[in-house]
Amino acid sequence: MAALVELAAGREKLFHVKCRFECPAPVYLHDLIVATHLFDPQEAATNAVKHGKAREIEISLEMKLERIILTVRDDGRGFLPPAGTTKGMGLRIMHYRAE
Repeated sequence: MAALVELAAGREKLFHVKCRFECPAPVYLHDLIVATHLFDPQEAATNAVKHGKAREIEISLEMKLERIILTVRDDGRGFLPPAGTTKGMGLRIMHYRAE
C-alpha cells in the first residue's frame, strides 16, 4: 500500500497529472513476489500519460473474496492493440504480471 501511495505521488510530480491511490481497507501482502507484481501500475500509469495523453489517473487496491484486485483507470484516449501482434514490451509485461 505504501509503495502505491509513493507511486501515485511520483507520477503526479513526474508527469504533472492528477494521480491518486484509493484503498478502502488495508490489503496486507505476505508474498514478496505478489507484492512485486502488484507494483506494476507504474507501467500502466506511464503508458496512460505517454500514449493515452491522460490528465487523471486512479490506482486502486482492494481485497474481494480472497482475491487482490489492482485497478488502474485514466481519462486518456485509450487504444485497441491488434490481437496477438503487440510489438512493445510494456503490454507483454503487464499481461505477464497479471497472470
